[in-house]
Amino acid sequence: MTINEEKELEFLTKKPIDDQKVLLKHFAKLNSSQQKKVLNRQRDTFHKLKSLNNRDVDKDTLTLASLIISIDDFINSLSSTKLKVIKFKNKKPQVKLKTQKLLSYWSIVKELKENEKMSFRDISDYLQRNHKFGVSYSLIFKIWVEIEEREVM
Repeated sequence: MTINEEKELEFLTKKPIDDQKVLLKHFAKLNSSQQKKVLNRQRDTFHKLKSLNNRDVDKDTLTLASLIISIDDFINSLSSTKLKVIKFKNKKPQVKLKTQKLLSYWSIVKELKENEKMSFRDISDYLQRNHKFGVSYSLIFKIWVEIEEREVM
């Protein structure tokens, strides 16, 4: 997007670029029925902007501006509780992400534990130092127990 297009978009939406990006992220977090409501509002907003705008603005910029305005209107119409619920539902648990990443390093963890006889705290320190992956020793232990129990059975 060129600087002129960004300025035009800021003029139409009356929002700075950073706020526009935040609104688009909020739109991505909405469920499909809520997104449909925003898109229905977007059509009406597009035609209002087109009729109010005296300058020659391309349709793509008008479309994006109308979408941003519609998202802002929709989010402002939600109660604070509903907005918190949407944010909560879309929050990914940190533990699952760390667990998945830890499993990608599992061959290293297993070698350090079995061959080098390192403690789980030392393994945690090793992963932090050498792989820039901060994980607690308790999570390593928890996964270790789960995997070792599966291998034994």
